[in-house]
Amino acid sequence: MSVDRYNSNNSINTLYIRNLNEKVSSAKLKSTLASTFKKNGFMVLDIVAFQNVKLRGQSFVTLPSHKDCLRAMEKINTSLVLGRPMVMHLAKVNSDTGIKEIMKRSHPKDYVKMFDDYIDAKRPSRLSNRKIEKSKSGRKRSLDDNQSEGAKVKRVKGMKKVETTVPNKILLLTGLSDDVTEKVLYENFDTFKGFLNLTYVGVRHLALVEFRSEDESARCLKDLSTKVSIYGANSQLQFAKK
Repeated sequence: MSVDRYNSNNSINTLYIRNLNEKVSSAKLKSTLASTFKKNGFMVLDIVAFQNVKLRGQSFVTLPSHKDCLRAMEKINTSLVLGRPMVMHLAKVNSDTGIKEIMKRSHPKDYVKMFDDYIDAKRPSRLSNRKIEKSKSGRKRSLDDNQSEGAKVKRVKGMKKVETTVPNKILLLTGLSDDVTEKVLYENFDTFKGFLNLTYVGVRHLALVEFRSEDESARCLKDLSTKVSIYGANSQLQFAKK
């Protein structure tokens, strides 16, 4: 099942919001955003906000439809939230919650199975799982089968490890090259067991990589180390701070 069919220009039901207050907790930010949308007549399906220093002041808000996003951008864009005018954009891709809502509206009887199939399709195949369990050289060869030489994720040797945050299901990849694409990132992380979703924020040169469990995200981080190279840029990989 192709992800692209749920991320066409007129299907995006997820907003990327920046310029938010960086000094409040993610819980406070989420509750205030929810209240702001609700009092202006918008139903909110999901809000993602992170406390990590690289992502402070940003959020992803999922609404029921693309039209709701357009109305929100017209009605409350630049509204003050915790003392700062929020800046809204349509997200480049929908959140999983947004995709589930699209399925629910278009196939109300079958959407649960469709969404399960969609999630399953994002998991690496059993063959890929076996490749991941091989030695480093074996894993490197399996990556070569799926991507070009310049796009490989590689551990950067001889670089000092950085302190990571508390383990959770989401990894934060920062310092990405201007040349990297979401497709390349998907191809790289899709080979890891438990991979679920990836959100690429090009303007900040970072990506959020979501796994099914903390153990699986930790295994990916351990395999790649905290420093990886994609398209020649030495990027940093660590647990995202919620």
